[in-house]
Amino acid sequence: YSVDVVLYPTVDMTLAQAAGLLQDYDFPGSEKWISQPPHKQFRNIAAGGRAPVFNTKLLPLADAPKSWDALKDTKWRGNAFISTSAREIPMGMAFLLGDGKTLEWEKSFAFWREVLDKARPAKVSGFSAPMERLIAGEVTLFTIAALQGTLNNIYKGAPLGISPVTGYSAPDSIALVRNAPHPNAAKLLIDFFIHEGLIDYVNTVQEEAFDPELNKKTKTYLYYQKEGVKMIPLPAEFMTPENNDKSSKFWVEDLYKPAR
Repeated sequence: YSVDVVLYPTVDMTLAQAAGLLQDYDFPGSEKWISQPPHKQFRNIAAGGRAPVFNTKLLPLADAPKSWDALKDTKWRGNAFISTSAREIPMGMAFLLGDGKTLEWEKSFAFWREVLDKARPAKVSGFSAPMERLIAGEVTLFTIAALQGTLNNIYKGAPLGISPVTGYSAPDSIALVRNAPHPNAAKLLIDFFIHEGLIDYVNTVQEEAFDPELNKKTKTYLYYQKEGVKMIPLPAEFMTPENNDKSSKFWVEDLYKPAR
C-alpha cells in the first residue's frame, strides 16, 4: 500500500472496491449530492459527458445530429470516427434507452450494430488523437466523444460543436484506501478535495460536479446551458464489475468482429 487516496473513473473504482482495497469513510458534507452509491466506500465527485461532436467548419449546427438515431444516417459514411476505447459506452446507451431503473442491453447492442452497419464510421483508438484529426477536417463527425477533451479544445478556439442531444456522463470517484499509510492526512485531503478543491478540479478537467449547488458555477454546466446540451450521469447502482465487463466485452470484442 503506497497511496492514501485514489481518484478513478467509477468503472474502475468498483473493481478496487470488489478487490477489498477501499475502506469506509463518511465523506462529510456530501449527503445531498446526486447519484451516489448506497455505501461509504467511495463518492462520485464529478462526471464527464459523452455525446456526438462535429467540426463546425465542415458541418453547420443545422445539419448536425439532433438525436442519437441520426447517427445511423448513411450520409456519415467516410465522414465519421468511432473510438473502440470507451468501454462504458454500451452501458451508457443502455441507460439512455431504459427507464432510469433498468439497463436496456439488447436495445443498446442493436443500436450500435445499426450505427456501424449504416454509417460505417472509421474505427479509431482513444479520444485525443482522433479529436485532433476531427479538428483538422479529416472527418466531420466524432460519433461519440469524451466531452472533457472536446471542451478543452473549444476553449482554445477549435472549430468544434457538441450535438444538442441528451447524453450521459461517466462519473469519477474518490476513495480512502484500506490500510492507508497516513489515514488522518488522507481524510483531511479528501475533505478539502470534495469542498474547497472541487471547483478547481472540475474546471480543470471540464466535468460537472455532483454537488448540485457548486455545479451551477462550473464552466461545463454553464457551457451546456448556453448550448442546449444535457448530460445525465450514469447511476452508481449500475456501475458494477459485472455490468462493466458486459459493456466492455461488447464494445471491445463483439461489435468490431471482422465478420461484421
